[in-house]
Amino acid sequence: MRMNTRSDQKLKVNNENLEDVDYYTYLGSKIKKSEGGSEDTKHGLTKTLASFKKLSKIWYQMNVLRRTEILLYKSLVSSVLLYGCKTWKPNTT
Repeated sequence: MRMNTRSDQKLKVNNENLEDVDYYTYLGSKIKKSEGGSEDTKHGLTKTLASFKKLSKIWYQMNVLRRTEILLYKSLVSSVLLYGCKTWKPNTT
């Protein structure tokens, strides 16, 4: 996939032409030419919410220490959210 380029010249590796594509999957993230990753961001947030809800029994137990909850959140929920963050497109608002 070509991004931010005006060249239409075919790319070759070992005398073979590379195929131009509109999207591809990298680290579980869909990278598209046109949308800039907004669809993938929504998908990632849905996965994060699902992992948070799966741990709901732990969040509401009184005998689990806050420190343990924080460690579980950081390791099991934040990791889902941040997986593939290297492919996120930076935006300015």
